[in-house]
Amino acid sequence: MNKQDEIQEVTEIYGIDIEEKGISRMSLWHNIGSVRGKCGHKHHTISGLMKCWIEDQRDCEKMGGYSDRFPRKIKWDEEE
Repeated sequence: MNKQDEIQEVTEIYGIDIEEKGISRMSLWHNIGSVRGKCGHKHHTISGLMKCWIEDQRDCEKMGGYSDRFPRKIKWDEEE
């Protein structure tokens, strides 16, 4: 599966509308898991979010584990 197919699959799983108007300007996203925590980035684009998510998944697999992180929209009042 290539990166574009992975991005499409993940956006469908998590219900992220990549065609949503203004998503790259008005929304911030991060990848977060109960064990691994936040990715440490505030993604302004779905493309950046998915690349970060895929890289985290692959890096964990290389070390024999898995990542529990998933994409999540950052709430405007959420503290860092």
